[in-house]
Amino acid sequence: MTSPHLDSLTQLFQGLNEAEFAARLGIAPSALSQLVNQPDFERWSQTADPEGVSWRYDEKRQRYFANLSLGGTQSGER
Repeated sequence: MTSPHLDSLTQLFQGLNEAEFAARLGIAPSALSQLVNQPDFERWSQTADPEGVSWRYDEKRQRYFANLSLGGTQSGER
């Protein structure tokens, strides 16, 4: 991945592997493996993401997925 932005809708829905996600956040993959199990991982990922996106890890698929809010408003917005 050459930029921190998602390159396609396919990539968005298929999620990012560890190397792609680490590159997006500008951290080492080894740091990610230590952070992913922390209870505040989703909040932390949002602060680390260049676009302020919150992420979750799907252990079964071993991929990182953006937490998307489809429709409605996010907390604090009107």
